Amino acid sequence: MAAAGSRSCEGSSTSAATAAAAGSGRRSVANYNSPLSVLRSTLRFGGIPALYTGLSLPLAAQAVYKSCVFTTNTVCKAGILEWRTQERHKVGMFSDPRYMKLRLSDIFLCGATGGVINGFLFVTPVELIRNRLISQDLKLAREGKRKFHLDGKKVLRGPYDVLRHVLREDGIMGLWRGAGITVVRDSLGCGVYFLSFELGKKVYRYLFPSASDSTITLLAGSCAGVGFWGIAAPLDTIKTKVQIGTSRRTVKDVVMRIVKEKGFFNAIKTFYSGWQVAVGRGAPSAAVTLYTYEMWMKYLTTSPA
Repeated sequence: MAAAGSRSCEGSSTSAATAAAAGSGRRSVANYNSPLSVLRSTLRFGGIPALYTGLSLPLAAQAVYKSCVFTTNTVCKAGILEWRTQERHKVGMFSDPRYMKLRLSDIFLCGATGGVINGFLFVTPVELIRNRLISQDLKLAREGKRKFHLDGKKVLRGPYDVLRHVLREDGIMGLWRGAGITVVRDSLGCGVYFLSFELGKKVYRYLFPSASDSTITLLAGSCAGVGFWGIAAPLDTIKTKVQIGTSRRTVKDVVMRIVKEKGFFNAIKTFYSGWQVAVGRGAPSAAVTLYTYEMWMKYLTTSPA
C-alpha cells in the first residue's frame, strides 16, 4: 500500500508485484522476478487497463483511509497534551512549556493508533478484495488469454463478484483474513510515517534554515513515505500472500515456506519484493498528502470564524 498505502498512511502497496509472485507458483521466479517484468507481462497480455485492476474499491476508500488515520492522529495528540496538562495542574505546575510539547514517542504512538484502527476497520477487507482480483488477473495473463473459468472456478469480474464469493465461501469474517498482519503493518508503518515526518522537518530546517515552510514540508513528507515502506514492505508481502492463499494459510506458514524455499538471505529479498515501486511512488505521494494536510490545517486554524 505498498503505496498504499499503505492505503492507510500510504495509498497503494507493493501488492501487485507480490501478488504476481504469490499467485504464479514456482514459475514466478522466472516470470516475475522484478516490478519491470510484472509491468511487461501485464501490458503484453492485458494492456493498459490491466494496470488498474481492482482500482475502483481502493480509490473510493482512499478518502476514508486518510480521514481515519489523520483524524485519529490529531485526536490522540490533542488527548495526550490535555492529559499531560491536567496532570501538571494537579501538582501546581501551570506554565512550564516543556509539558506542552509532544515527545517523539508520543508522535509514534499517535500515528500507530491511527494505523491500528484504519487497518482493522477498512484496509483489511478492501485489500483482500483487491489482491484477489490482481492475483486472478495475473494467472489469466500467464495463460495469454481471457477465460470464463480459472482452475475450475468462475472468473471474478470485479470487486462485487469477489465480495459475494468470499461471503459465500467464508462468511463475513472471511473479509478479515490477514487482519492481524495488516494491523501490525499499518500500526508500525503509520507510526514511523508521522515520526519520520517530524524528524524530517527538524533535520531539513537545520540543514536549510532559509527554506520556506512549503519546501520543508514537502521534503519531510518524502521522508515519511520512505519511512513507511521501509518498515511496512516485508509485512505487506506476507499479508498479501496470506490473503490470496487458502483459508488455512497463516503468517507463520508464509514466512517458513519462503525461508525454506529460498534460504534466509534470499527470503529477505523476497519480503522486500516491489520496494522500488513502493518507495518511488510512496515518497512523492506522502509529500503531497502531508503538504495538503498541513496547508489546510494552517488555514483552518488561522482563518477567522
